[in-house]
Amino acid sequence: MCAVELVRDTETREPADKETKRSRSIVTNTASSPLRLGHTAMLMRILVPLTVTDEQFHEGLAILEAALASVTAASSKSTSRFPPAGADHA
Repeated sequence: MCAVELVRDTETREPADKETKRSRSIVTNTASSPLRLGHTAMLMRILVPLTVTDEQFHEGLAILEAALASVTAASSKSTSRFPPAGADHA
């Protein structure tokens, strides 16, 4: 298991609760996703079965990446300040 914490602003750490919920919904509604997500207000727990194949794992990550990119694009049109998809995070 690993977790991803989503915030609207890295300085203030404002929770990205709506974005987290939308991202989770996109991933869980994608029938082919091997990932299972648990969440709290701004935290997504990513649960990968022990029996997952490399192909399934990469497919699941691609689905998660697409969901986050979609939410990021939608949020950037509003007031949220997500970093662009693929940006380096130190």
